[in-house]
Amino acid sequence: MFYRNINIGILLRVVFLGLMMSFFAYAINQDKWYMTSFVTLIISLIIFVELIYFLHSYQRTIARFLSSVKSRDFSTIYATKNFQKSEKYIEGVLEEIIKEFNHVRIEKEVHYQFLQTIIQHIKIAIICYDEDGKIIVINDAAKEVLGIRHLNDIHLVKKINPSLLTTILAVRHHQPGMVKHYVGDELQQLSVSGTTFKLQNQKYKLVSIQNIKAELDVRELESWKKLIRILNHEIMNSVTPISSLSTAVNRILTDNSGVPVDIDKIEKDDFDDIRQGIKTIEDRSKGLLHFVEDYKSLTKIPSPVISRVSVNELIAHIRILFNHELIKLKIELRISIKPELLIINADHEQIEQVMINLLLNAIDAVKETEQKIIQIMAFKEDYQVVIQVTDSGKGIDEDNLENIFVPFFTTKKGGSGIGLSLSRQIIHQHGGRISVQSSKNVGTTITIRV
Repeated sequence: MFYRNINIGILLRVVFLGLMMSFFAYAINQDKWYMTSFVTLIISLIIFVELIYFLHSYQRTIARFLSSVKSRDFSTIYATKNFQKSEKYIEGVLEEIIKEFNHVRIEKEVHYQFLQTIIQHIKIAIICYDEDGKIIVINDAAKEVLGIRHLNDIHLVKKINPSLLTTILAVRHHQPGMVKHYVGDELQQLSVSGTTFKLQNQKYKLVSIQNIKAELDVRELESWKKLIRILNHEIMNSVTPISSLSTAVNRILTDNSGVPVDIDKIEKDDFDDIRQGIKTIEDRSKGLLHFVEDYKSLTKIPSPVISRVSVNELIAHIRILFNHELIKLKIELRISIKPELLIINADHEQIEQVMINLLLNAIDAVKETEQKIIQIMAFKEDYQVVIQVTDSGKGIDEDNLENIFVPFFTTKKGGSGIGLSLSRQIIHQHGGRISVQSSKNVGTTITIRV
């Protein structure tokens, strides 16, 4: 409609101008048509000037419209009552455009306020800053965690806690960092997560900070309870027979008044009982010492020496180590690594020890089943390398599932209960995660993300 009105307006003026010019050309060639020729010329000039004004009026109107859009001032555009008649053609179009602009602007403002309300309401600290460190968004929870009222540059966090700034700048996607932070006299254990994104060729980093000290305290207490329960079980299993055997031997070697009995008066059966009792005490004492050594190994894991490790070569080496046993037990080992040149940054010896522990558990799970299949898969997912060890065993009872990473907890006969605990500590020291999924009579999958 807008363009049709312009075209009709221009066409009418051009046609009328053409007619007047034709009539002027005719009149000027007639004798004594001086006045008619003069009037026709004047009318033609008026039509030409009006045509120019008509085009300029649209130009001025569009210019005002674009200027208002540029300055985002839409109030003046609605003053269309002052338009000339020639401008009335575009009045309705401009009003519709302005209404749409205002609708979009209001919708954008409502959306912005909605997001601001959500960001300010959540209890997790949120900070977003650009490449220069200028803070774009910071919520009240972040100000509370940092113990400040105002922050416009992320680098100013250094004055509050240098370690926290280092963690914020270094944290990457799916690899949260931990840092201690004091607000007054209160200690906070902060979990820092971050991700980078790009908008309109500008890079931003979104960081979330959460004080998880209360959760850590609860989990630590639960871990201690589980550990103490296991320690109590293991120690009592050794101390109880040692105590009862020591009492029995003491009764043989002393009379009722506590006076030592002469060796010559001890009967052969009692002497055999003494010797067997001392042997049992020795064995249980060695078992207790071995248990203590296992505990020490859990608390003295060296820091990983990071290097580039080929997953393909790592799994191939593990396969060679267990090849004889796999053939002997008729276990099928399936391996899938995508891509083949998959690389992880890890301590080669430590990550190899983890894989050995996982494969030992898998072998133990399938060795007495009909379908003896173990599958090792490695692939990339969300910037991380994922390694999964799946067995076709009987699965883990739901009651035991939450305890499999607890030190010294084991469901295997003769098991030490430190393999998975040691593996979890190693993976955690690599900044990764280890998890388990198990279904009864289906199998178990251990997943490592590093």
